[in-house]
Amino acid sequence: MSRRWLQGAAQYKRLAAPAAAVIAHGLRMTVNLIVIKFIAVAMGPAGLGMLGNLMSATTMVALFSGGGILNGITKYVAEYNSRPDRLRQFLQGAAAYGFSASIIILLISFIAARPLSLALFGTNDMAWLIPILGIAHLLCFIGNAIIAIINGKQQPFYFALITGTGYLSIIPIAFLLIKFGGMSGAAIALVGVIVSTAIPAVVVGARNGLISMLRPRFHSEDSKRLFRFTCIAIVSAAAFPLTEILIRTHLAGHLGVESTGIWQAMTRLSGAILGFFTVYLATSHMPRLSAISDNKEAAKAVVHALSVIGPAFACCALLIYLMRSIIVPLLFSSSFGPLEEIIGWQLIGDLLRVCSYVVSFLVVAKAALKMHIIGELTQCVLYLGFALGAVRMGFGLQEVAQAYALTYAIYFVLTLLALKRYATR
Repeated sequence: MSRRWLQGAAQYKRLAAPAAAVIAHGLRMTVNLIVIKFIAVAMGPAGLGMLGNLMSATTMVALFSGGGILNGITKYVAEYNSRPDRLRQFLQGAAAYGFSASIIILLISFIAARPLSLALFGTNDMAWLIPILGIAHLLCFIGNAIIAIINGKQQPFYFALITGTGYLSIIPIAFLLIKFGGMSGAAIALVGVIVSTAIPAVVVGARNGLISMLRPRFHSEDSKRLFRFTCIAIVSAAAFPLTEILIRTHLAGHLGVESTGIWQAMTRLSGAILGFFTVYLATSHMPRLSAISDNKEAAKAVVHALSVIGPAFACCALLIYLMRSIIVPLLFSSSFGPLEEIIGWQLIGDLLRVCSYVVSFLVVAKAALKMHIIGELTQCVLYLGFALGAVRMGFGLQEVAQAYALTYAIYFVLTLLALKRYATR
């Protein structure tokens, strides 16, 4: 009986964390889409297009919070959880590392507000927003570091409590900001979404003794380990958002702000769908691959994951495509009708993208820094080249969506070739 109970408890812990992560992402996705719906109704495609670069900036802020070490915190908390002294030492080092990175970025946001505003938004009028992003970066680290520890300790109840409280509380605040604050209010609302879990995380962390474990104290060995995650995060946080900013700028110049808003809506919907699957890959698929030392066995695990995740995503994509005439006006507004005509190509690209991620997460699991950077840059260069080429040749949004699908068709083939080589090494 006790053996069965232990097996059941182990199975619960193994399934609860991924399930909680998927549910939390679903909530975050819903909140993001609700905020975008508020903006779409209040300002239309043009307003959404004008705020597009800010959305990319908030993505970068969230991914690079604390120097981008959150995945590293989760990994090493899980590894050191049975060794309290070593865990405390690691968390002190992680706190010192993360706070240092956050303070440096905060100082830069105040000192270089005007040039950063000009680079991101094409005007100095948004310079006031840059320090707010710097403060948001610090708050993101505090909240997300506590969440990362909770994930490493596999405590899904607290994870769900933090995310649920944070995301649900931001909805009425965002509505009021957008309704009464116009473009400035909408900008603050978008920043508010990424920091909404900070306060509940601090409250939960204080009650569970996690805050006391985050007293900064540098440890050189831990800093070296975390630096690898920083390098990975620099590429992950910057490469694709910057690619989107460049494409968005060209779309605005060649096709107009309204077309840019349609494209922005398409990418946000795409990101929401992909997020469900990437969260599962990060919380379940990657840890499973990390535990496999044999190359052939790891490759088999990847192929098995492909056989499950590929068809599952294809079914979701087909359902969204068939219901696009209902989903698009429901999520955005009737002004976004052109999105219905191009979403099919985007969904094909999303399917190929998530399949390539199933393979490329092997690189993340093995902390293969060089291969990760090559992979991230490859997909960005392909997409940027195809999309800008289509725009400069006078084509429209449909061809940009086709460029996205072509990018990930090529990238998926490249990841399969890399997997074959890895398995025979």
